[in-house]
Amino acid sequence: MKLQDLVLSRELAEKLVELGVELNTWFWWWKSPDGQTYFPSDYEQQEYKDYDIRICPAPTTDELLAVMPRELKFEKYWDNGNDRTYDLILHTDTNPFKETIYCCGYYDFSDEDFFTEIGDQYVDTMDAKKPVDAVGKTLIWLIENGYYEVKK
Repeated sequence: MKLQDLVLSRELAEKLVELGVELNTWFWWWKSPDGQTYFPSDYEQQEYKDYDIRICPAPTTDELLAVMPRELKFEKYWDNGNDRTYDLILHTDTNPFKETIYCCGYYDFSDEDFFTEIGDQYVDTMDAKKPVDAVGKTLIWLIENGYYEVKK
C-alpha cells in the first residue's frame, strides 16, 4: 500500500491546519520546488528535504482518532428528557456504484440510530474512499460545529 493511501489527503490536512489543529505525526505533505508535485513522506526518509518544501502534517487514521472524542453526550436532549450518548464509529459501506467506501460518524447504540441532528443542525455520516479521509472529515465537522475545541 502506498503512503498516500495511509495518510490524510493534502486538502483535508491543510483544512485542519487552517482550523488550528496541532497534530503530532511522523509524516508530512511536501511540495517540489517547482510546485508541480505534492507527496507525503516522513522527514528522515525525505530524500530531497533540503530542496522540497514541507507543507503540512499528514496524519494517519490512528493519529486522528487519538485526538477525537470517543463519544458525544447530550443531557436531556430529546423529547423524553433522557440523556443521549453517541459513540464514534468507523465502518465500511458500499456506494451506489458498488465501490467500498469508509464511513465515520457518531452512533447511538441504544436505539440503533445514526447521529443525524443536534438542534437544527443536520449531520451526515462522513464518507470517503480512504478511512483516514472519513475520519478527517468528521474531525473538521466537529470543529466547525463547536463539538471539538482547538487548543490555542
